[in-house]
Amino acid sequence: MYGKSKTDGSVSGWDAGGNNISFSARNLTLKDGAYIGNAAQIHVYMPNNYAGRAEHTLSGGAQISCNWYVGGTTWNGGLHYATNMLFTLRGVPGAKIEEQTRIDVRGGQFHLAKRHDGNCHANFNSLLVTDGARVDGAAWLCISHEIGGIGNSMRFEKGAQSSCGGIIVGSNGWTNTLTITGAGTGVYGWGACDMYVGAVTYNWGKPHYNGVRVSDGAVLHGVGTVHIGRTNSEHGESDYQNYLHISSGAKVQTKSVYLGIGGSKNGASSNNWLRVEGNGTVWDANGGFVIAGYGASGLAVSNTMTVTDGAVATNIVQLQCGRSEWGTAFGNRVVFSNGARVRSQNTVQIGMSHSQGEEAPCDNNAIVVAGGEKGGNPPHVVRERGGGGGPGPPPCRFGAVEKV
Repeated sequence: MYGKSKTDGSVSGWDAGGNNISFSARNLTLKDGAYIGNAAQIHVYMPNNYAGRAEHTLSGGAQISCNWYVGGTTWNGGLHYATNMLFTLRGVPGAKIEEQTRIDVRGGQFHLAKRHDGNCHANFNSLLVTDGARVDGAAWLCISHEIGGIGNSMRFEKGAQSSCGGIIVGSNGWTNTLTITGAGTGVYGWGACDMYVGAVTYNWGKPHYNGVRVSDGAVLHGVGTVHIGRTNSEHGESDYQNYLHISSGAKVQTKSVYLGIGGSKNGASSNNWLRVEGNGTVWDANGGFVIAGYGASGLAVSNTMTVTDGAVATNIVQLQCGRSEWGTAFGNRVVFSNGARVRSQNTVQIGMSHSQGEEAPCDNNAIVVAGGEKGGNPPHVVRERGGGGGPGPPPCRFGAVEKV
């Protein structure tokens, strides 16, 4: 849908009159100020229940206004795929808000690549918002909120804006990413709504290589708890190499952060990392907890948190890096260096286990303050006493607790 009237210059448009819109199509294009407005729900189904490569594109000031948008959905029954969907909102640099490329979901939900039953994979789907375009009003902004979410991405860049509630990028899978980058780019939450990137929502899944990056002066503000590579699995699944990276003058405000959370039965957590770096970079945890690497009954190994090069991390109630309830915690690191400033309200814990075994399950965990500043209570590398009235643990062995 595009183009203007040759007689009066009016743009192409469709007023849905408050009704639902449902159709089957691989591609959807609105441009040059075209619009679909006053719609209840919009469902774009994939032909033959297989998405293949499909593109939904809004550009040149095009707009959609509805209560619910589902792009790339599958029908009920059978084994279906919602894959390789690309939704692009390309704005008009410098345009007024009312003339900007935009989708407004008016308090409903936005879903890209959604299946209607449990037998589906939703992989390699992307939302790109660029050049000042906007996504507004979604209580939940979701890509592949289903079983088998692999390689899905959400990216805001070049002055793009979003004012929505919760965000979900991929479930039960790996290599799902959220990227917010560039001066003038901002993603603003509604405070109480959480963010999930590669977080397991069913009873299986092994999340890894999932991550959030905020960089180059971009803003992420007002989101609730952030879950990255977190599994609630009851089947022993592990997680590894999930990340949160805030850099180059970015400004981030979150509540609690759960980064790399293993399953409840022998689920290990390893090599997850959180890094805040660069002059002018600020991360405000807003009074929340920060847990990087939680192994449940499995290992908690080589998880790291780094604040460096003049960055600021503040308002952390409690920081835990490398925790295992009944397993081993070793090689976990927290580093504050090169003019970093960090303020927490309670104990910083690195390498933590409740195990009652005679052998010390905590080894070579360290916190290093080198040319940085740690405010609040002193940092500790700890191992808590085992529960159940058993004997106390042997001393925790750690690599370093030092200020250089």
